[in-house]
Amino acid sequence: MTRENPLFYRNIVPLDRSRHKLARLESPSRPYGFAEGTQFIPAVTDEFSAACRELVILFLPGTQRLNAVFVVGLSAGQNLLVTQEGLWDGSYVPAFLRRYPFIRGDIEGADPIICIDQDFEGLNEERGEAFFTDDEQTAYLNNQVGLVNAYYEASRRSEEFCETIQSMGLLKSVTIDVRSQGAATSVHGLFSIDEEKLNALSSKEFDKLRKAGHLPAIYAQLISMGSVGRLSAKFDAARKGLDA
Repeated sequence: MTRENPLFYRNIVPLDRSRHKLARLESPSRPYGFAEGTQFIPAVTDEFSAACRELVILFLPGTQRLNAVFVVGLSAGQNLLVTQEGLWDGSYVPAFLRRYPFIRGDIEGADPIICIDQDFEGLNEERGEAFFTDDEQTAYLNNQVGLVNAYYEASRRSEEFCETIQSMGLLKSVTIDVRSQGAATSVHGLFSIDEEKLNALSSKEFDKLRKAGHLPAIYAQLISMGSVGRLSAKFDAARKGLDA
């Protein structure tokens, strides 16, 4: 039903006034525990500028195109930004996480609908934010619906961005190498903007990127590579059994 790979989502159902009339949502005891085993978190270009000073932004090959991701771990099943208490260790929380457990559902021949992960730990009928009052959506639910729809639109712009930079040959393969406490780890299969190729573009090609509004995301991605050191420090702290 959804066009995206529903990372984190286990039991997606349409949000229904009847079924969810009494539904409430409270923050689980470990708010971001659901993301602790995820090495890569989907990213959209709209958030590159806000995130680039603390999160590494790279691209992973997908079935149809490259996908932008935040690199939050240096090995499979590892997220260095989620603490043992299930909190997010950073000032910027990716929109993909903030949207959960809601998601947009696309049905062929019908209007899109808002869905929810029915298995989300914080979903109940007694505590937290209510969805409906007298069959009307609460301000809380309106805000969540707005976030879901905004994320959908941003993801479409991000797809266009990825298609453009790939078609213009602006990518290069990169490997993240980290050494810590006598151990070494490497992350392969990732791609970054190639600054040399970017600078070698003709004026016409560069202007195409400018008119499409892609330049801020390009430069933000390049800036984000400076955050590899922060990720390395968290990896080092994790090996020492400490909080970064």
